[in-house]
Amino acid sequence: MRIIRADMLVERATRSFAESRAGNSKAIDELRYGAIRQFAKAMTEPDEDANVWVAARHLNEARNKVAHLLENAAPEIERNLVNFFKAIGVKPAQTPEDFEQAVMQLCQSIFTLKENWVTRKKMYESIVRDFESGQLVWRK
Repeated sequence: MRIIRADMLVERATRSFAESRAGNSKAIDELRYGAIRQFAKAMTEPDEDANVWVAARHLNEARNKVAHLLENAAPEIERNLVNFFKAIGVKPAQTPEDFEQAVMQLCQSIFTLKENWVTRKKMYESIVRDFESGQLVWRK
């Protein structure tokens, strides 16, 4: 159950990030989570850490195996979780609390990406507004 709940939390954070970057945020509601993750990855700036989306994918793959009760899936689930931890740069969990901390770290990274975008967007809008009003003049 922890994996399923963790994936739901990361999905919410990913949707929030995607909505903040989409020109038409309502269109995000129509997308499946995998497509939203791909959109989020595509919208991540080159100087930002795109490994959060790799970690989210590994967590989601582990969740799918748990949720669908796939036979003999334990080794694959373990591999997905190990890759999840590697992608966010922490050692694999030894306790449930370690897992929860890793998930919180991933969510925090996603929210930081979102806040960085919101800050940049406001700055760009301010520059454009100042330029259009004549308050900002480009000099050679």
